[in-house]
Amino acid sequence: MLRVIKNRRESNGRKSESRHSIQVHSTTAEDAGSHIEGASKKTAWRKEASSVLLSLQGTYAPITEAVILNVFTDWTILSDLCSGDHVWWEIVSSKRFCLRNQWITINRPECRNTFTVKTVEEMERAFKNARDDSDVGVVILTGKGTEAFCSGGDVGVRSREGYVGENRIPRLNVLDLQIQIRRLPKPVIAMVAGYAVGGGHVLQLICDLTIAADNAVFGQTGPKVGSFDAGFGVSAMTHMIGARKTREVWFLTRLYDAQEALNMGLCNTVVPLDRLEQETVKWCREILQNSPTSIRVLKAAINATEADSDAQAMAGNSTLIFYATDEAEEGRKAYMEKRKPDFSKFKRLP
Repeated sequence: MLRVIKNRRESNGRKSESRHSIQVHSTTAEDAGSHIEGASKKTAWRKEASSVLLSLQGTYAPITEAVILNVFTDWTILSDLCSGDHVWWEIVSSKRFCLRNQWITINRPECRNTFTVKTVEEMERAFKNARDDSDVGVVILTGKGTEAFCSGGDVGVRSREGYVGENRIPRLNVLDLQIQIRRLPKPVIAMVAGYAVGGGHVLQLICDLTIAADNAVFGQTGPKVGSFDAGFGVSAMTHMIGARKTREVWFLTRLYDAQEALNMGLCNTVVPLDRLEQETVKWCREILQNSPTSIRVLKAAINATEADSDAQAMAGNSTLIFYATDEAEEGRKAYMEKRKPDFSKFKRLP
């Protein structure tokens, strides 16, 4: 991590130090410094969340070996530092580009950004902050690194009753998160690099727009591991690509590269990996030029044509019941044991 302190002007015109969040995926400050134009060389520390990093970013940088986010010399602090047990953020805006975008990053790159109960809880807090902050116009959801956007639920913490949290109570709280994203009265853009599969693929589906890097991989893997999403994972996909293609994606559990996904309608555009953040911010900038109330109503109207939350609740209950079966357990155990599941012993009932 590289620490940077920027200056901001208070109401009396005097400058004071303010702390900003910067992620640097490089080994030396010299390498990172080449990406900073006019930035202060002073240093400051950013706390990292255990599962989710949340920050408002006023600029972009290409995703490369050395990536720096939030590098501006003209930042304005819009609110005081906010923090929780596992999420940290500062609300900032760029006067230069009038950007007020909230970035939510799933921070589990060691396991391709799979989510646990804790990860989802932190994401729920992050999206609540985005909703409550009137200065936020667009939310960008992404995963840390370039290998994965999100690879779905962490099968290692899945039990016969659901995903087990720290309190040992099994849950499927990702369904609540999905509804929260759909009802957020602000656009949510999925910025996808690498794998967006399983529950991670559903997450990008329920976002309003998806910008994909050319290394992105899309697909549903649930039936391979004894799982499924019969709620938004089916309804949102069917709405986007049609029933026939949705059956193909779910029944065959194939993986699709970025261009195939674009042709099917699973994403909005595909750009080179080193232009992913640049293109995403460009889309945000265009959205922010429009009437926020118009965007809010249009999002609600588009989503109203799909299945409602009652169908989502029914699907969630079905999933929890299924997890308690031997068939689902065979899928989970096979994944953990790194072998092919044997579903031949389970009857295909009439």
